[in-house]
Amino acid sequence: QKEAARQFAADWANYTYEKGGGQSFWRSLLHKVYGVEDPEKFIHFEDPITVDGTPRYIDALIPSTKVMIEHKSGHIDLGKPGKQSGMKQKLTPFQQARNYVNGLPREEHPKWIVVCNFKEFHIHDMNRPNDTAEVIALADLEKEIHRCILSEDALADDASAALFAIRRKKTTCANRIRESLQHYISGAYGTFLQENII
Repeated sequence: QKEAARQFAADWANYTYEKGGGQSFWRSLLHKVYGVEDPEKFIHFEDPITVDGTPRYIDALIPSTKVMIEHKSGHIDLGKPGKQSGMKQKLTPFQQARNYVNGLPREEHPKWIVVCNFKEFHIHDMNRPNDTAEVIALADLEKEIHRCILSEDALADDASAALFAIRRKKTTCANRIRESLQHYISGAYGTFLQENII
């Protein structure tokens, strides 16, 4: 996975145009780095919502892990307020995404908001929305991959068939070991041990 992250960072190091590559960036990240076999079934792009009576579109949503993504072009400073289309006030990308949350049913509200400009990922925990974002540079993805909310531990079981198979195999083995121990202890030798030793 680290090698995949290194290659992904190299492939996208000089890309800056959101409209031309934002969706491909996330599909590639999910598939090549995190092993999601069919990203199209895992991530939604441009879901329509209405905020304050105005139609808006969410750049990306990952419903199973409750992640909302706001993607910007490479020249955008993710921490700086800027003019947003159709909005009077200047907002940071995070503030823009947080505003979009109001257009979703409460049960679909994200646990995390990720804003990205190809160069950096700013990860906001919505349980602590006023805290400083956790920042991961694309160039450091190989080293920081365990910190990302898209890490294997954070992905839903159905996101990666390989991951699901590993977890299922571990569960099956654990169940078989437990059943064998129970059978062994409940047998004649187990009874002998209980009567004469325990």
